[in-house]
This record gives sequence, structure tokens and C-alpha cells, in this order.
Amino acid sequence: MVSFQELRVRIIDFFRISKKEIQAFLIASAVASLVFSFCDWGPAGQCSGDFSFGLGLVHLLIVFLIAFVSLLFRVSCQKVYALNQGYTAKFRPWWNGLALSGVIGIISMGKGAILLPGRIHTEILGKQRLGEASPSFSYTDNAQIALWGIISHFLLALFFAIGIFAWPGTYFFTKGFALNMIIGFFSLLPLPQLEGLQLFFGSRPIYYIAIISYILLGALLLIPSKISLVIVIVLTTSASIIALLLRSDK
Repeated sequence: MVSFQELRVRIIDFFRISKKEIQAFLIASAVASLVFSFCDWGPAGQCSGDFSFGLGLVHLLIVFLIAFVSLLFRVSCQKVYALNQGYTAKFRPWWNGLALSGVIGIISMGKGAILLPGRIHTEILGKQRLGEASPSFSYTDNAQIALWGIISHFLLALFFAIGIFAWPGTYFFTKGFALNMIIGFFSLLPLPQLEGLQLFFGSRPIYYIAIISYILLGALLLIPSKISLVIVIVLTTSASIIALLLRSDK
């Protein structure tokens, strides 16, 4: 890890969201909007036999916006952490995974909505790592960068869960929570084009901790209770404070 001043300079010099990445986000968001709003084209849902083009279009656009912002936030977190570790990071979409997500969503009529967007690819910044103990590529660093993709989706899911508690039944918060929880969970799968494989081979302990933590904290968020939400917020805040304290020693 580097100082905040050095990280700020690296972000200014190297943080970029390319046109290809934006295009990938747009396509992935289009797929997400299709499958996650498939049954929302009416007050009771298209799958219930009701239909409203205007309401359905609004729901489609809402999910599209949620998915785009979520993917942008995810990759931004990974890029910043990668720069902190001395790497550059680029998002690589999994086109077959996106196609599979669309097919499963349509066949299941939205009940099996998933999204397999892709993974992050890292390259070392040699000059920025001069003087460090290990200037070579580290699979553990790569696993931690990949992990930030899952963490970002969980943080967004927590934000939407707070919104659901404050404004129950709101479509925006309900869909945002479901979409981010699902993307985060499926990203943990150890498949070649998903970040779960980077975690699995990069650091087995981190991979198991990530799965267990995600399932337990996710289960707490799914419980419609103020206490469970407070517990997740306290645990997440505590983990963040501990991480900052550990980082301050660097």
C-alpha cells in the first residue's frame, strides 16, 4: 500500500474509464434491464397477465440506470485499489455470460434473473513499484483487487437495503438491492471469466472468507428487521475502520 498523497497522484495520472469499458457497461446494463424488469410491465406484473407499456418502460429505464451505476462503481473501486497496489485494471466483459444471462432470464420469465458481466484484468505498474519488496506480479494482490468487485456490490446492496427500510416497497431500492446482491453472489463463482476464479487461485483463504461473509451478511440483509440491518451496518463500519487503521501503519 502507498500513502494517500501517492494514491491521489496515481489516480490523477492513471485512473481512466475507457470507451470500450463504457460500451461494455451499457450492453451489460441493457441485459440487466431486460431480465430484472421482465415481469414489471404493469401494476401487477406482466407475468401476472397485466400490462402497461408506460410503467414497464419506466421500470426498464430504472433498472438500466441502477445496473450502469453499479457496474461503474464496481470497476472504479477496483481501479483505485489496483492503483494503490501498483497495478492498472481494466474491465473485460464476458459476452457469452451476458448472452447466457439474457437467455436464462427470458426462458424463466424473469424468475431466474442473473447477470454474469465479466471480470477485472490487471497489469503491473513497474515504475510505481520501484523500491517495494516484491515488484513482480502477485496473485494475492490480484485476488484482493477482484474482491473489491464483490465488496462494491455488497456496499451498494446495503445502501439499497437502508432505502427499503426507509421507504418500503419503493421499486428503485427493491430492484437495486436484488440486482447488486445477485451480481455480487454470482461473481464469486469460480468460472474462468468471473472474478471468483481470480479469488480462488489467488488466495484460497480470502475466497472462503469472502463466500462465508457474503452469505451470512446477505442473509441478515434479507431479514426484514431493523436489528439485522443495524448489525450489518455495525459490522461493515467496524471492518472499514479496522482496514483504515491497518492501512495507516503503511
